[in-house]
Amino acid sequence: MKVLYLTEGYSPHDRRFMEAAANLLGHQVVYVPWRGRPARRPRELPSSVVWAGHLGALTPLRWRSWSRGLRRLLDQVKPELIHAGPLPWGPLFPAWWGAWPLVSMSWGSDVLWHGRRKPWLRTLIRWVLRRSILLLADCRAVADTAHAWGMPRERILVFPWGTDLDVFHPGEEPELRASWGWPEDAFVWVHARTWNRYYGADVALRGFLRAWRQEPRLRLVLLGGGPLEGWLHREIVRHRAQGVVRIVGRVPEEHLARYFRAANGYLSMSRSDGSSVTLLQALASGLPAVVSDIPGNREWVTPGVEGYLVPVGDVGALARALVQVARMDARDRAAMAQAARRRAETHADWKRHIRELDRAYRLAVEWGVRP
Repeated sequence: MKVLYLTEGYSPHDRRFMEAAANLLGHQVVYVPWRGRPARRPRELPSSVVWAGHLGALTPLRWRSWSRGLRRLLDQVKPELIHAGPLPWGPLFPAWWGAWPLVSMSWGSDVLWHGRRKPWLRTLIRWVLRRSILLLADCRAVADTAHAWGMPRERILVFPWGTDLDVFHPGEEPELRASWGWPEDAFVWVHARTWNRYYGADVALRGFLRAWRQEPRLRLVLLGGGPLEGWLHREIVRHRAQGVVRIVGRVPEEHLARYFRAANGYLSMSRSDGSSVTLLQALASGLPAVVSDIPGNREWVTPGVEGYLVPVGDVGALARALVQVARMDARDRAAMAQAARRRAETHADWKRHIRELDRAYRLAVEWGVRP
């Protein structure tokens, strides 16, 4: 079937969805970004995906011309199905023009964070959901919220975005670990979220530094980037922790698995999440996880089994959890690592979840009579 994939930009998650729909499920996928760059076809775009051009940035001054441009695109492409996200902006104009069948996709924070805190945005999301034949949700927390906002349960399909278990798996990376110049008995935590306060990068560093003062074997690797980069550098210098915290920056997704295998544990203090793909990658790599106690994370981490949950923003509790895991008996920590991997194998296998994406498309077309 011909699928118009309308999304904010071009992220690794977009690439995985389009690659699965086109290469593995055999659909004809037409890709259109609706915000910011790219202004040209991304080099990493799967060759089987059709690049339909860029609609340009969606701004209050351009919404009329942007909307007309989308209308012309819909008439030209004539898709059998529209797959759009995140909420509400991705599906908003297809819903406005009555494009059908419309499959809306939540990216977690659009519903769980922004929609809950901004009444006008929540109103828009509800409007879009009423005009969507199906909602794709990556966790139960998103599904429950969407249902509370009026989306019927039978029109919500829940499946985690998952991870590639062949790429992310337990193992060792002795050369990478040796390149950091730390003692062999160092316990290395890895943080791989955007460096901003929404994803709790400030809390993560403060908690780690407090834990390091209690347990000198601890080390931290920071992957990613974001507006707090300058603050992170200053804070590390202020605490004279240059030798124990390594700021790596952005790492291509294909290299991320090496950093997970070189680490001993995973850390995230996000204020809101659906099923965090980075958390699923860490679990698949056999890393005990210390993460914020939010609904999306509770679906993956049972305290004392795959890791520990920490109250959002609680620096002291985070420090205690980091020290606790590092000081665990080796057998207990190995059992936690095995539990993390089992959790990923049973619930986060992307190759298995791909079938749910295909089912979503076919259900949308089957239910294609307007409500």
